[in-house]
Amino acid sequence: MLYIKIENQNPVGYPVSESVLREMFPNISFPTEINLTEILELGYAGYVTTLPPLAGVYQTVAEIAPNFDGTVFTQQWELHNMSDQEKTAVNSKKLEESKSKQRQLLTNSDWTELPSVRAKNTAEWGNQWDEYRTALRDLDKLESWPFIANWPAPPDTIPDVPPGMCIVTGK
Repeated sequence: MLYIKIENQNPVGYPVSESVLREMFPNISFPTEINLTEILELGYAGYVTTLPPLAGVYQTVAEIAPNFDGTVFTQQWELHNMSDQEKTAVNSKKLEESKSKQRQLLTNSDWTELPSVRAKNTAEWGNQWDEYRTALRDLDKLESWPFIANWPAPPDTIPDVPPGMCIVTGK
């Protein structure tokens, strides 16, 4: 558990660990298990941190005043829905990020289109890369665009590479 200074039943400052609390009061012999009622007399209360809730795409999370039961404060969170202007900004940013990633993945697989690479590999190999590149190009047709959760994975096959050529797969 953490501990926090209180004034007028309100938390002040930041929570501290038990070891820091003990260091702050070197002349007090605390029991092994700190009594929450006794530390109230020192102007401190227990403080329990909690995980924030998961926000949706168009939500933000804000910490609000902690709940106090008389001896322990419990961290509290609140979800806020974004305004239309904020949603537009999120959409624009995500669209640019997705387009950038799409371009990069296509660029990383451009080497598969070289005639010298195609000539040294099977038609099946070429078809796998064609399907992958088509899937990348068609992402903007998906209902989930630009919020793509599962990007197409490149084929696992690595070709015979002509000397001096470098392959960047994006993995």
